[in-house]
Amino acid sequence: VGDNEMTVMSNAFSLGKVDLNDKANVLYSSDLVQHAIDMGTYKPAKAGDYSDFNFREAYQLPARIEADRNTVRVQAALKHLTGEKIENPHEFPTSLVPKDKLTMADVREIIRLTNPWDERPSGWYHEYFKDPSNGGTFDSAVYVLTADPRLSYTWRTSGRPDSQFSYPQFMMAAPAAAQAYMTPEEGTEAQFRSKPEQFDYTPDRTVFTFINHQNILDWNQKALKDFPKKQEVFEKQMSKDFDNQMDRVRLVLPVSESKALAMMKEFNTDSFNRALAATAAELDRNNKYTIAIEAKELSKADKGTVKVTLFSNKDFDASALNKDKTYFGDGYPDDNIHYNQKRAVPAKVEYVDVNGDGLKDAVMEFPIEGATAQTFPGVNTQLYLWSVVDGEPVVAYDIVKIKK
Repeated sequence: VGDNEMTVMSNAFSLGKVDLNDKANVLYSSDLVQHAIDMGTYKPAKAGDYSDFNFREAYQLPARIEADRNTVRVQAALKHLTGEKIENPHEFPTSLVPKDKLTMADVREIIRLTNPWDERPSGWYHEYFKDPSNGGTFDSAVYVLTADPRLSYTWRTSGRPDSQFSYPQFMMAAPAAAQAYMTPEEGTEAQFRSKPEQFDYTPDRTVFTFINHQNILDWNQKALKDFPKKQEVFEKQMSKDFDNQMDRVRLVLPVSESKALAMMKEFNTDSFNRALAATAAELDRNNKYTIAIEAKELSKADKGTVKVTLFSNKDFDASALNKDKTYFGDGYPDDNIHYNQKRAVPAKVEYVDVNGDGLKDAVMEFPIEGATAQTFPGVNTQLYLWSVVDGEPVVAYDIVKIKK
């Protein structure tokens, strides 16, 4: 990828045809071509002439190149950049020159994309794993590498980029303490030998603020549609504040690196806390409904049902619930396109005044097996109710311990 060029990759190689004679820009193993010939994955059209060598074709299975979860994400980005939807993934360009120089905001917009051609009939917006920002996207980052590496920075989200506020961070300074509840050593250990309690739901772990927010937006598509305007306002102010802090850090850095790093750390903390506060405010605004799971623990081996009550209030009538558009289960799906169909649907619904306030509540019975399908034993887990009541999307969650 040359100067002023960019590439788009999605779990598949973008590198296609390679000019092996371009010694100034191309480095490769001496047996790169011969190894592909020996494997039978490349055969030159003319013996001894390797001008048609294609790295992507020679070193990647067609199933990987053509998998829709890979190709559609690249198609969405290329369509955004060029206006053209390239149907054949074998023709994706190795690199391209965008018509305009891309800013950080432009790159953030690309990784926030959802493809415009798929219908989303299930009720969840992130129904497929085929968007740049999809149900399996855990966070995002745009890195800016500066001539002085101490000043390098990133714009990141603590969750799905189209559903979260992006905030700037100095890369060489420490993060906010609230961003991590493990030391680097504990985090590395947990990556390979994690313990159930490390995944427990607790509001003290700020990650759950971001998770609950994006899960509610996923079902409440009106709120999701309105969210980009809020992102724009928040990020415009953060960009201005970051530029001011960068100017201050540049002044101090030649005098005292330690003081400059302390200033960066202070900004990182403030930046994260502001993103957290903005997200918490959105969560509070959209988390309007209350459910109670009538069990302290649920066993994944249980073939029975569990009662879940959706409570009415003076502004909300749970008895208008649409049973055919009601689901219950974990907030994170499996990688099946139709994951929503695997979540539990109500086996029975009754409308009774559970808490004696004179209003009828919706008491539902759900199969435990479906409700716990994507959960893990030993973890205190938030389970969500998704429904439509009087034509409006309703999302609520409660916490339960999962057992084997």
